Amino acid sequence: MKGLSRDICNSDIVLLTGAGASAPLGLRLMTSFMDLLEEEVRDRSPKLMALLRGIYTDKHSKNEGARRDLELLLERLEEYDKFNELVQKDVNLQQRFQGIGVYQEFASLANELDKLTRDLIFKHYSEIDNKEVSRLYTDFLNILVNNNGGRFLPIFTTNL
Repeated sequence: MKGLSRDICNSDIVLLTGAGASAPLGLRLMTSFMDLLEEEVRDRSPKLMALLRGIYTDKHSKNEGARRDLELLLERLEEYDKFNELVQKDVNLQQRFQGIGVYQEFASLANELDKLTRDLIFKHYSEIDNKEVSRLYTDFLNILVNNNGGRFLPIFTTNL
């Protein structure tokens, strides 16, 4: 890591990319993806849509006010899944939910929303045309490297 830090500090050029870097490849930006997700959810079930909206507007979220946030959505669905596992094992929690049936419907909806979301992510973002990537970005990256004396070029992205 020290070598990387040294290279970054010694570099004349640092390339910082964001989500928009994938837009020329025909991939949706997050707002457009979330629109697509909402459309899919709305077509499936009003209860599913209510769950999605509830996650967006949760005032107890550490990301309060950050509506239509995919990372927040996936994080919350993972929390629901972990809690569901706990409810399945804990009679006291089951009694709080007036029996397991009430919570099972919620858990089933959360599971369905999680699967739909992940399937849509995979469907939309898993296929990238490598020839198009090369066509779009090779010349640009070559210019940056050549103007940087052939040294290591640090590239950062907000995409994880």
